Amino acid sequence: MTIYCGSEVFLSRVWRKINVTSCAPVVRINFFSSGSKSKSNIKGSRKGMDNSSAKSDHMEKFIELAEKAKKIKPDFSDKEKENHTAIAKEYQKQIRLRSNRIDKDIATKIWLQHEALRALPPALRAAAEVIDEEPPPSDRPWAVWQTPPLKDFDYRDLMSSK
Repeated sequence: MTIYCGSEVFLSRVWRKINVTSCAPVVRINFFSSGSKSKSNIKGSRKGMDNSSAKSDHMEKFIELAEKAKKIKPDFSDKEKENHTAIAKEYQKQIRLRSNRIDKDIATKIWLQHEALRALPPALRAAAEVIDEEPPPSDRPWAVWQTPPLKDFDYRDLMSSK
C-alpha cells in the first residue's frame, strides 16, 4: 500500500487551507505482471493465434484484477472520514469557483466582441465578420514558450524530489 498525496499545486492549496497533514492510502495495482516467460516462449505460444484471443486474455486479467480491487475496502476512523469529506467539499467548492471564473471570463469576452461589432459602421462590420482562415506565419514563435517566470519556482526542486 502506498500513500498518495498528489503533486498538483491546486490540491495542495486545498489541503493546506483545511490543515490536512495526512492522506488516504491508495492501493496501486500492477496490471502487467513480470512473469518468468522468456521471449521465445511468448513468440512460440502466439504463433498461429490471432490477436483477438491475446486481447481477450488481457481483458480477462484486467477484469479479474478489477474485481479484486472492488473487494479492498480501507477502514477509516470517523475522524478520517470527516476529514476526507471536508477535503472533498473544499475541492468541489474550489473547482466550481474556478469553473465559474473561467465561464464568466469567456462570456464577458464574447459579449464585448458582440458590442464592438455592433458599434462599427455597416461597411466595416461586414469586413470584420469575414472569417480569416489563413494560418499564422511560420516564423511566429509559439506563445506557450513565452510565459512569464513564476515567482520562487525552480525546476531543480522538482527534479531532486523524485
